[in-house]
Amino acid sequence: LGSVSVDSKDNIIVCDTSNHRIQIFDKKGKHLRTIGKENKKASAVHYDHGLVVNEKGALVQAISEEHRVQMFEEQRALVKPPGREQRNDFVFGSIRSVAVDSEDNIFVCDKQKNVVHKSDIFG
Repeated sequence: LGSVSVDSKDNIIVCDTSNHRIQIFDKKGKHLRTIGKENKKASAVHYDHGLVVNEKGALVQAISEEHRVQMFEEQRALVKPPGREQRNDFVFGSIRSVAVDSEDNIFVCDKQKNVVHKSDIFG
């Protein structure tokens, strides 16, 4: 297993890292939904090194294996900006954690480069 986070509804969100998916449970442990699939090639969820929920209920996940960050909207669909791919201004080295502030700025701790990157995921 990877990261764990709790949303504003007290749902527990767990990165099931080895199976390339995110599992979502209610506060009593009842399974609510799954994002991704066990087959890595068919899944948008890969090895993570951080998972956080923003104030709007969106999930932000740091993908260590691919050196990137991705976001899922509150309904858990992968967010992609219209007409273009996700911004990739930063080439992350070794992601260790991720955080989001109230303005949806994303902070990524990069151990290899010894820095914290700050960015809006879509610029």
